[in-house]
Amino acid sequence: MWSNCIRKSFLTAVHPLEFFSRTTYILKRRLPLPKFKKHVDPEFMVTKLPVEYSEYLVVEAGYERMYPHVEIILKATVEDVGQPGQIVKCKPIFAYDLVVLGKALYATPENIKKVKLLPEDAIEKYSTLSAYKTMKLLKNKVISVHMDMHEPWTIEPWHIRANFRLAGVQVLSEDFLELPEKPINGPNLSLEGKDFAIFVTINNSERFPVRCRLRHFTKIYSNRIVLPPDHDCVPSEPIFPDQKELLDSIPLPIHVPEEKFT
Repeated sequence: MWSNCIRKSFLTAVHPLEFFSRTTYILKRRLPLPKFKKHVDPEFMVTKLPVEYSEYLVVEAGYERMYPHVEIILKATVEDVGQPGQIVKCKPIFAYDLVVLGKALYATPENIKKVKLLPEDAIEKYSTLSAYKTMKLLKNKVISVHMDMHEPWTIEPWHIRANFRLAGVQVLSEDFLELPEKPINGPNLSLEGKDFAIFVTINNSERFPVRCRLRHFTKIYSNRIVLPPDHDCVPSEPIFPDQKELLDSIPLPIHVPEEKFT
């Protein structure tokens, strides 16, 4: 209906369905116009209506018609898209990139059969997409474990859980955290800044290591250890030598210097 649709273009005399390009958008009003009396000019009354009647929704965009979405079948987990074996629709350029990277195939009957015939070991699956995002987040994060510099302590799961919360990650239960077999006791400044690995379990399915770094903390400001801005991005020695190979397999975050404005 012409009264409920407008066209974003320089030409106003041509109907949008007759002159369609990738810069053309067909919109409709979010709220339908009320009925006016016959003797009232509708164009004048529209200007008197509340602002809500001037809000529009996109019905169709020109680029969607010129470049329609294509179906692909995923061979690997892709963030915000899906998991292996799923058939999804996406933009042609994005689909082409996934196919080139070997993460997807065009959803032809032959390719669907190929993916179904692949062994389960060749396809990396996760319980949920949120589990994949959580693993990706934690694998590129160093959890600083802050312990008291004066009082004696032994690191327990609730310490790790509290420091996860300080890092912006909520762990629902301590049962999902697995600490090293050997205890870590302190205070011991010789262990300051050294790493150790723990294991985190998600959905009782995915189990993966996370890098933790021991930090000594005190309320006395003058006794605090001053850390450089990139302290989490610099390699450190492991607390337990047998965890060195495991810690080397966990990537360190990349330090991004802050921009200084003058």
